[in-house]
Amino acid sequence: MVEEISKIGSSIFEKIRQLDANGNEYWGARQLAKVLDYSDFRNFLTVITKAREACENSGYPLGDHLVDFTEMVSIGSGAKREMESVKLSRYACYLIVQNADPSKEVVALGQTYFAVQTRLQEIRQMDEYNRLSTEDEKRIFLDSTGQLIQASVRSISMKEKQENYYGNMKRLYPEVSVVIQIKLLML
Repeated sequence: MVEEISKIGSSIFEKIRQLDANGNEYWGARQLAKVLDYSDFRNFLTVITKAREACENSGYPLGDHLVDFTEMVSIGSGAKREMESVKLSRYACYLIVQNADPSKEVVALGQTYFAVQTRLQEIRQMDEYNRLSTEDEKRIFLDSTGQLIQASVRSISMKEKQENYYGNMKRLYPEVSVVIQIKLLML
């Protein structure tokens, strides 16, 4: 039963996932609002505002996770109109479901989906990182994934980079902090 619910949640959120011209994934706020059972987008804007605040307070640039844009929206009888929306990164979606109405079952599915998918992405990145053989390859990887922007600005040891990476992950995803603490002990 849990697997069935998980598959339903996964497919719902995967169906509305989009790719931009550069191949970066994003979710449109209007589509996400519908999936999360918000009938009026204006009510969903308060959730987006909370997610913006959480993103800023975590020290991450808003432009990397929540980007305003206009999209064509059906308004009935086949007509379409340009309306404001927001492109959301996976992290922004995670923040949104954490701030959405917890009484909605689909919000709980979203919380699980985005937490699990974020963790799977971290594991894939760490596996890819661990397959690299030289310090230069590892530095380039860390810089290219955007995990350690500061690493390209100042020269620090690989151990410091890993500690910074895990510190950032621990701050961003407290639900996996035990795993991150174990990784830090292994450094």
